[in-house]
Amino acid sequence: MNGSWDFEHPVETRFSYSENENLKLSLSLTHTDGFPYKNIYLRSTLSLHDTIQEEINSYPLQNDLGQWLGSKKGESYNINLLLFNRIEYDPSGIDIKIEQYTREDKLKGVEFAKIIIEKAD
Repeated sequence: MNGSWDFEHPVETRFSYSENENLKLSLSLTHTDGFPYKNIYLRSTLSLHDTIQEEINSYPLQNDLGQWLGSKKGESYNINLLLFNRIEYDPSGIDIKIEQYTREDKLKGVEFAKIIIEKAD
């Protein structure tokens, strides 16, 4: 991402799995103090079972005192943002696309973003 997240460059993946288990989906986001907002808007698109589910949500990155949430490593902060708590099993595979959905084409202060897929509790 090289210091900014361009609106036209979503984080996306396609995956399939053989176990009949529900999953949860998060975005691991690494940013700097230079991130200009207390939150981030994301558009999350999930394609499974021949349907498309799209959500636009705001995720807090700072607490009420203006302190960054998540863990600090060097000059960066990392936070995991839960996007979907329960994704049903789909043997044909799942497509995921995550876009920054702010007022800016290039969202400064973002160093890295990756999709995390885990078994749901």
